[in-house]
Amino acid sequence: PDLDDWKNSVQTNTKLFMLETPSNPLGEVVDLRALSAISKKNNIIDFTSSKNSVLAHQLQFALVSVLEKEYKDAYERLEHLIDNSSESMNLAYYTHLQGVIFYLYGDTLYSKKLFQESIELNSTEPTYYYNLFYINNQLGDFEEALVNISTAISIVPDNLVYRRSRAELNLELEDWRSVIKDASYCIENSITSLRWT
Repeated sequence: PDLDDWKNSVQTNTKLFMLETPSNPLGEVVDLRALSAISKKNNIIDFTSSKNSVLAHQLQFALVSVLEKEYKDAYERLEHLIDNSSESMNLAYYTHLQGVIFYLYGDTLYSKKLFQESIELNSTEPTYYYNLFYINNQLGDFEEALVNISTAISIVPDNLVYRRSRAELNLELEDWRSVIKDASYCIENSITSLRWT
């Protein structure tokens, strides 16, 4: 959720902000520092719920470190999460986030390796395939990118962003039938911003 939504929700009788971060099932993360500032300014209590709030806060601060371009700190915080997590889905998520950090840091190849590892840990998360698609597309490995985006679409067939991305890749590959198929699907399902890059 956008912080402006939190600001705009404050009324004279607002006493408490209650949230779960990362949210379930979307995995959205709220900037706890910024939300805390809004809470303090308006004399509101903020209550954060999580299965394991210590790890959730560690994750939150890792993501804030990414936003502040403190990649080493973010990486170390995620290493701590990986070392203290026993669930493969959490390991996949944290490994994937490390891949994002390395991508932002500029190490595309190591980022690709981490995205592949996250898929090995949890092969049912379409975002992992989408980000691997993005990396492979950027590296010019279009055939592998096509496999990645098609796998993401097989998991969530109605995702218009994934379909648009596959249409754009097929445009690059000059596979006109596939371009028309995915573009038509997007148009029929009301996507309003087909930007061909």
